[in-house]
Amino acid sequence: NFLPYGGEVRSLIREQKRNGLPSPTYKECMLLIALLAFQKNGCKYAVIETIMGGRMDPTNALSSNIQVITDIGFDHTKSLGTTLRQIASHKAGIIKKKKKVFCIEQKPEVIQVVKLEAKKKNAALKIIKPKSRAFFSFVKNHGALVFRGSAQLRNASLAYDVCLSLHLPIHAIKKGLKSAFIP
Repeated sequence: NFLPYGGEVRSLIREQKRNGLPSPTYKECMLLIALLAFQKNGCKYAVIETIMGGRMDPTNALSSNIQVITDIGFDHTKSLGTTLRQIASHKAGIIKKKKKVFCIEQKPEVIQVVKLEAKKKNAALKIIKPKSRAFFSFVKNHGALVFRGSAQLRNASLAYDVCLSLHLPIHAIKKGLKSAFIP
C-alpha cells in the first residue's frame, strides 16, 4: 500500500517549493512514493520499470547492479525517436558502468545498439534466448500455463536468468514464477 507515503512526498515537495526548487513531475512523484515505500518496508530487491525509456527516464538516476532490457518496439516514438535504432539507444541508456545487463534476444539492429552501449560502459552483457513453453511447464495455474502470450514467455525467460545470476534457489524462482499473474 503506497497511500501512506504520499503525504511524506507532498511534504518534501512543499519544502522544495519553499526553497525555490522546481516541483517534480507526476511520474517522478510516483517513483519517489514507490522508493519510499520500498525503503520503509525493508525491501531487499526491487524491480523498477522505466517510465518511458532509459536515457532520459527518472529511474535512470537510481543506482542498480542489474539492468534488464525487454523487447524494444515502436513505443513512445514522439519522445524516443521513430526508428528502432533511436528507440534502442534511449532504452540502452539504463545501462550502468561495470554492471550486469540482461537483454532478450531481438532484432539485430536493437542488439547492435545495446552491445555498443554495454561496451562503452564496460558492462557485462548477456543476451538471453527465450525459453520454450515446455521449459516453463512447472508454471501452471489450474492446469493452464500462466504465460499465454509470447511476451510473457520472453519476460519470464529474462526474469529466470536474472534470478539465477542473483544465486536465488531454483525452488524460490519457480515459486515466484508460479505466483505471477497478469492483472
